[in-house]
Amino acid sequence: MPDFAVVRGVPEQYSDRPTERDVLLVVEVSDTTLRFDQTHKLALYATAGILESWIVNLPERTLGVYRQPEQGTYALSQTVPEDGEITSLFQQKTIFVRELLP
Repeated sequence: MPDFAVVRGVPEQYSDRPTERDVLLVVEVSDTTLRFDQTHKLALYATAGILESWIVNLPERTLGVYRQPEQGTYALSQTVPEDGEITSLFQQKTIFVRELLP
């Protein structure tokens, strides 16, 4: 389970939990679990075909962005600094990294 997920539709349409096909974005907020999130969880999300995964890296105050899942890993990754911005795939909306940090 990710810390946060963006899924298609509205909660009322799901009788249980959304499937991986319904997930548009997963977000992990990492401090002490950073290595686990960067290895184990990213591999799970890529294997499931989640198109976009983010890791909010609290110690370094950066955002890891992972896209294009292929064979259990992400083909594209980038680290966005605290003063940077990213455009999400699912909504084409610009998000400032500093807005994701405490």
